[in-house]
Amino acid sequence: MRRNPFVEAGLSAEIFDEQAVLRALMDLLYDEPTHRALADRRADYLRALALLPSAADAVRAALRRPQS
Repeated sequence: MRRNPFVEAGLSAEIFDEQAVLRALMDLLYDEPTHRALADRRADYLRALALLPSAADAVRAALRRPQS
């Protein structure tokens, strides 16, 4: 899941790595720099989504492609 903009909009930790999970939870709850960084990542993700064509436009474009 590397380089996945959706995943990059949040924090992740291996579920069986108890220390990493606790550290991520504490950062989510109490760390202001983490809050700001995640807000920036969410904004980046939403900007990237806004650049995508709508589902209807994507279907129309696929239907217009010449058949091979």
